[in-house]
Amino acid sequence: MVEAGLSLQKLIADRLLASADLLALVPADQIRASNARPEADRVVILGSGHTVYGDDYTQFYDRPALDIHVYTRESHPNIARQVAGIIREVLRARPWSADGWIVHGLSANNGRFFRDPGGEYAHAVISIDAVMQKAAA
Repeated sequence: MVEAGLSLQKLIADRLLASADLLALVPADQIRASNARPEADRVVILGSGHTVYGDDYTQFYDRPALDIHVYTRESHPNIARQVAGIIREVLRARPWSADGWIVHGLSANNGRFFRDPGGEYAHAVISIDAVMQKAAA
């Protein structure tokens, strides 16, 4: 079985790559899991995350979380904010489906917006968390 956080990452990537609104602003090959700095004008990076595992006695669910980073090469964060809003809307649509998991809830619960220290990119960070339970085999 795939770990809950990795399954969440795949669910998010699949949703983002299926969004015509997002693809109108960010090329599909620039929506990816990576820890490299952006090189293109517009990039969505599925960042690292963490998972709080259920204990199988009182909690039968895991709580994975990750950050999505949006970089746009511009001096103001307008496009980065627009992309973040699209991502939030794309992830709100239910139902959610993840390989081997029942997704009880998924939330884009925090958005932060700033300029990179070098000033070349605007940067948005969208924090995602989910409540997931292993599906019966």
